[in-house]
Amino acid sequence: MTKKNAENSQKAAKKRGDGRPFKPGQSGNPGGRPKLPPEIVELRALARQHTTEAVQAIIAVMNDEEAPSSARVSAASEVLDRGWGRATATVEANVAHHHTHESVSDTARWIEGLLGIREDEPAAKPVSH
Repeated sequence: MTKKNAENSQKAAKKRGDGRPFKPGQSGNPGGRPKLPPEIVELRALARQHTTEAVQAIIAVMNDEEAPSSARVSAASEVLDRGWGRATATVEANVAHHHTHESVSDTARWIEGLLGIREDEPAAKPVSH
């Protein structure tokens, strides 16, 4: 690479910033999505073989007047979700602070400031379950 090409490449990378590390037309995931393990593929295929019976069982619970009302409502909800899709959830948010950051490390420092974390304190260990 010539010196001029290297300078142009560095300028282009700087313009893209931390959030845009790839050149136009360049994939961030050239290998594509990883393949599912064969066990998962087999399990999904097996479950799909029983779709009709499963839906019929849900409808039977929904129509069973002797079933608990909670079971009937749950079954009715499942039927509607599968037939029409889940209802859109509305999220309301009040954002008090809008700030753009030059880099990921600037953003991290800003979040640490919001959380009251100081750089001289050791980081908390993650909780394992």
